Amino acid sequence: MIESKGFNISRITRVLLLITTFILFIAFFFLFNSSYHQYENIEDKTKNILQTFKESQENIDTIYNKFNEAQQHFVMFSKSLNPKDYSEYEKRLYNFKTVIDSLVTTRKEIIKKEEQKNLKIEQDKKILNYFLLISSNLDSTIIFKETLEKNSIANPSLATFNTIKNILLSYNVNVLYEINQVIRTLNHDLLQLKRNIIENESKVIFEESNQFRVKTFLCLIFIFILICIIIYYQFFSSYYKRKLTNEKLYARKLAEKKSDIFTEIAHEIRTPIN
Repeated sequence: MIESKGFNISRITRVLLLITTFILFIAFFFLFNSSYHQYENIEDKTKNILQTFKESQENIDTIYNKFNEAQQHFVMFSKSLNPKDYSEYEKRLYNFKTVIDSLVTTRKEIIKKEEQKNLKIEQDKKILNYFLLISSNLDSTIIFKETLEKNSIANPSLATFNTIKNILLSYNVNVLYEINQVIRTLNHDLLQLKRNIIENESKVIFEESNQFRVKTFLCLIFIFILICIIIYYQFFSSYYKRKLTNEKLYARKLAEKKSDIFTEIAHEIRTPIN
């Protein structure tokens, strides 16, 4: 009876510990999974910010490099007034135009993706307008010489390159100045966009980092509880094993005493009869 009672208590306790451990493990799994996805989200946002800054800086560096190349060849032409130098200058303008057209295409794709996600696109549209303005100025510069050459056919006074060089110089100086101003404004707006991204994304990342910290702390608490349950179960099992062993020994001794008493009584009864 004592053994059965102790066994039932031990079995109930083991079942309760097993159920508690299972529930804690499931809770720990979901919490850890949520924390891991949140960590990946923070990592992706950080990478996207760094990638955006890198691409933005590379774009503005490329624009400055292509503009400086064209400007240097124009300076060479302004000094030599050689048609070959102007041809080299035109090649640099075409290269610059190719880079700007590529940036326009890329920016349009970004705006399209942001519109699908219902994100703010005002700043991206503003940057796209700068690219389009630079592209328009480059187109007008490239077309201007062709238009001037066509007009020279109709007007004999403009028939030679020496005659139109002053017109080209004056026009290109103005256009290059306008492009330079647009690039400076674009660089300023890109820097402002970077600051806005840092301010907005840093707040989101900070909030998610706090949540991740709390979830990590809860995971550690769950692990600690599971370890405590395991230690308690080991202690509980050992304790009940010792208790059952002692109860068995006690029951055995009690049975032996009963047997001795009955034997002695039987002996006392038999002795008078004999």
